[in-house]
Amino acid sequence: MIAGAESKPDARPGRLYRGMRRTLFCAGLVALTLASCAPANRPPPAHPAAPAAPRAATASTHEKPPEIDLEPLRIRVVTGPEGEQTLEHYDARMLLDRGNEALAEGRWDDALRIYDQLVAEFPHASVLPLAHFNAAQALEGKRQWDKAIARYRKVISSGAEPRDATDAAVRIGVIDSELERWGDAAAQFEALLARTDLEPGDRIEAMARLGYVLVEQKAYVRAEKVLSEAVSYYSRVAQTRELETNYYVAMAYYYLANIPHRQAREVPLRVTSTKDEQLHQDLEAKRKLLMLAYDRYVVALQRRNPYWATAAGYQMSQMFKDFWDDVVTAPLPANLSAREAGFYKRALHDYVRDYLQKAMFGHTKNVELAQAYRTSTEWSRASEIRAKQIAEILSREGRGELVVPDAPEPPREPARDAARPAASDYVPARAEL
Repeated sequence: MIAGAESKPDARPGRLYRGMRRTLFCAGLVALTLASCAPANRPPPAHPAAPAAPRAATASTHEKPPEIDLEPLRIRVVTGPEGEQTLEHYDARMLLDRGNEALAEGRWDDALRIYDQLVAEFPHASVLPLAHFNAAQALEGKRQWDKAIARYRKVISSGAEPRDATDAAVRIGVIDSELERWGDAAAQFEALLARTDLEPGDRIEAMARLGYVLVEQKAYVRAEKVLSEAVSYYSRVAQTRELETNYYVAMAYYYLANIPHRQAREVPLRVTSTKDEQLHQDLEAKRKLLMLAYDRYVVALQRRNPYWATAAGYQMSQMFKDFWDDVVTAPLPANLSAREAGFYKRALHDYVRDYLQKAMFGHTKNVELAQAYRTSTEWSRASEIRAKQIAEILSREGRGELVVPDAPEPPREPARDAARPAASDYVPARAEL
């Protein structure tokens, strides 16, 4: 996903490093990009990866001759606690409303019972697809993922409106992604993209989600192509119409950056001689990948979507800390005496301490960025934690201690609820796309 990328930043912020041997990041890049990003006017959209609002039956907006559509009505005798009897009447739409009320309140079992009653008593009702869709959401609430998928499939097969059928298909792919069934998720989004009736916003979302799945599969070349196509398609469509959200194009930019970032993490730092030729070659390979990743994260940040801006800000800041980890844990040059090794380690820590300061500054700015957007994301909260951790390392180093992590930190995203994130707290790198 590196070669042939079309996601070039609107303004180049400068390079991360200066030369092969002077492998320091350029000062102030994090501040330049994070501090200059003003909040967008509109609030962040709720992430569709979280179950949507309950589907309610609505009247058609198309003009048509007046007609009366009467759903079947049921009347039954209800016996009260003291033996009194009353008549209860209801139809499918009334049951749908009752189920939706329980769903909105998080009463998953009550909602399922009502939707199942609707399906059993009104098998030909026009709201049947909506009952299946909302029942699937209740099953997601209960974390019964495969049962939820089965209900979403019933939505598709029961003659649902195109909007509901598309959303059900997306949810199937999302659940498969959350469960890390990457092959199934990829097939689901590929099937969506093969359709010719997708709305532009749905197509961009499907491409972004498929790109994420391909990234997780390490199919980087194909992921690069799909995500670049999402960016290009968005640019064309946005010239003629206003799309509901820029969330998914920002996501595509983020994962275009995430590919070289992941590849840079996999580059080892090796020493094979006192001249350090291998170390410098490894540093140069890592440098090029991080330069590309950083520039692409800048573009993701510039999309001004609160969630993805803080995601990019986190990664841009953490690059400095990760590189510091790589350098201070790299093997020592060969043939150094114990005394020489001691001098070497201290000089190295003095030389790369500036990385830690830039990382702490960037994470601090990322927290401020979220505050400017009047929101809080998993990324901004992770940046707050990181800034404190780095401040502690700097304090210890200032007291003369040579702090070395036990091992380079694993490339994990901020922790989150694995398969049911809050609408505003979705971290796609684990399962979203």
